[in-house]
Amino acid sequence: PAPYPPYGQPAYGHHPAPPAAPLGGPTAVRMRGLPFAATENDIANFFAPLRPIPAGIVLGRHPNGSANGEAHVTFASEHDAHMAMQRQRQMIGN
Repeated sequence: PAPYPPYGQPAYGHHPAPPAAPLGGPTAVRMRGLPFAATENDIANFFAPLRPIPAGIVLGRHPNGSANGEAHVTFASEHDAHMAMQRQRQMIGN
């Protein structure tokens, strides 16, 4: 076999897609590159008027407890999560 897969083919082999989540159910969005000082309130304000589900904002932490610049934000519907993704590459905070 060739040492590398053809361009555009996954290097890890073919794996079937995971089963799709039911349409319209709770859907999470992963945020990366957050300021280390970002809070749950900052993230909620960033997505306003969209509203994550209660306790749906989880800030990523290193094992020592410091922020790692990531968060997972769960919205009540797939539509809200899609709308949240429209804010990709926008700046949070000032």
